[in-house]
Amino acid sequence: MANEPDEPPRRLPNGRWRACGVRDGVSIVVLVEPEGRVVTGFPTAGPGVVRNPDTAADPANPTVADLTESRVSFFAERLLVQLANRLPIEALTHYHEIYLAGEWEELVDVLAAHLFTERTPLSVDEHSDLERLLHVYDRPPAGFHFLNDRQHILAALQPG
Repeated sequence: MANEPDEPPRRLPNGRWRACGVRDGVSIVVLVEPEGRVVTGFPTAGPGVVRNPDTAADPANPTVADLTESRVSFFAERLLVQLANRLPIEALTHYHEIYLAGEWEELVDVLAAHLFTERTPLSVDEHSDLERLLHVYDRPPAGFHFLNDRQHILAALQPG
């Protein structure tokens, strides 16, 4: 998919490239580093594709465990809903794909990159949710530049 996508690859705010297409009836997204290394690939739709569970049973009424365990899906979903009217539809669609695929580190990194590069104004609640997402990882994995620069990102996006 990375070498022969069905549509032109699109550069993401965190510098990676998104390539996508359909193979054997399955829609697939591949994320590639600028130098060509594949970061991840995941199916988004088609026969046999299921979502990995990691959501609050009732997102409108999160449990104490959902909140205290800093469940990525809960805060990511809440932040995406809050930002939905301020993100380009193409970006929002991609973030939902990553969310549904359970590619949590990538979602947090690319969302932080988008908010930072676009200088998206955040409310206090949105900033708090972003902070929770950025601090889910005690030691963020290598290669996620915005996730690993969380103090700078949070400082730059302080609510006005």
